[in-house]
Amino acid sequence: MTSTVEVILAALYLRGAPRPADPPRRGWPEIVAALRRESPDLGQAAEALRRMGATQPAMLLETKGLLAWAERAVEENAVLTVLSDGYPRRWLEAFGDIAPPALWQSGTLPESRWIGAVGSREATPEALAYMEGLGAKAAELGLCIVSGGALGCDSAAEKATLEKGAPVLRLLPHGLLLRPDEDAIQVSLAAPNEPFSRPLAMERNALIYGAAELTVVGQAQMRKGGTWHGATDALRRRLGRIVVRPDDSPAMRGLIALGAGRLTSPEDLGFALAATPTQKALFAYESRRRRAYRGA
Repeated sequence: MTSTVEVILAALYLRGAPRPADPPRRGWPEIVAALRRESPDLGQAAEALRRMGATQPAMLLETKGLLAWAERAVEENAVLTVLSDGYPRRWLEAFGDIAPPALWQSGTLPESRWIGAVGSREATPEALAYMEGLGAKAAELGLCIVSGGALGCDSAAEKATLEKGAPVLRLLPHGLLLRPDEDAIQVSLAAPNEPFSRPLAMERNALIYGAAELTVVGQAQMRKGGTWHGATDALRRRLGRIVVRPDDSPAMRGLIALGAGRLTSPEDLGFALAATPTQKALFAYESRRRRAYRGA
């Protein structure tokens, strides 16, 4: 049976929905709590939101045809919501009330432990072999790979994981209809036909690190490119544990200096997951200063 709350989350927060405006994302936890408390029918949901003071979301739900559109999307299994069984729980830990409450999906996410696989598109043969080994080892350990689906390091890890029969979650920085795929599970914040954009890519990168128990960087370029900027942003925001393939390049040495760990071989993945996190953050001093400024 279709969940009323999931339909409402799809109606309010999916990009590409036929609504005239977007409500603030931060309000979704209160909306979910109110709807669970009152358990209204779809037709009564707008009034329930008004009673809790959520006037704009209530008005949006009254947009002609919006709820019927959202109900179809949920019934077609095209929507991943915060209430879905496979929704990465680490997103809630990493992002709190700005975690995405509804995204587009192709396929069904399993409840799983995820390993992030990121790296340069124009990767060296050594980096590609390393990432293939990572994907195979993750599958052997019963883990799943989450990546951005780019050529190079991402694709190498994905291919090895799929060949072992394990799921791959691909987070895309554009609409799902622009890259149909039957092998990987694909998820995107973007509307189905929405083109690539830099803001989508940046948020996609954060979601990879936020979903993963451990993210492995196969190759990067010093101070440029999506891999470098995604990894440094994740280190600054402490989105999860990050390790690198220690190839002695300036970029890898730089990420280690910023707080990333080393994963000498993909065969060490199990040990890395079991180890107590000791990752230091160069940004810890900055964070302490911010807390002191706020009086925390």
